[in-house]
Amino acid sequence: AVRKPLLEHSREELENLFRVNTLAPVELTRMLLPVLPKGSTVVFIISGVAFINVPELPSYCAAKGALHYLAVNLERELEGRGINVVRVYPKQVKTGFFTRNGVPYPKGSIEPAAVAGAILEGIERGRREVFVPGYLKLLKYLPNWPVFTYRFRY
Repeated sequence: AVRKPLLEHSREELENLFRVNTLAPVELTRMLLPVLPKGSTVVFIISGVAFINVPELPSYCAAKGALHYLAVNLERELEGRGINVVRVYPKQVKTGFFTRNGVPYPKGSIEPAAVAGAILEGIERGRREVFVPGYLKLLKYLPNWPVFTYRFRY
């Protein structure tokens, strides 16, 4: 993610961010299709920010919102091939995403193992969406989404 106002992003920063967070997951899925048998599951790690605006991370939120819609459409396209899609929407996870930029983990950040466990459970139960924690599903139903704004608390 690039943590600065959108107008301060360089073209290269925007292209790189969308390449990694939006284009690469779709391209990787396309490339793997020849080896995915019926019954396979493709997992997209999106983010709860697909449904909200975080002013400190404007391009990241936009890229994850785009990945959400791409994954929704891929789900429809892959259904005919017998391939399942699981979309995962975690809240802030304790990873290098924050620390490599010298930013502490936001309050309430969750452990990567909790996300992995929720993904496995979601696959086992045949879920199309996995929200970690589960209450994040409420974000989908906010009256003004994606206008809702969230500010990280450290």
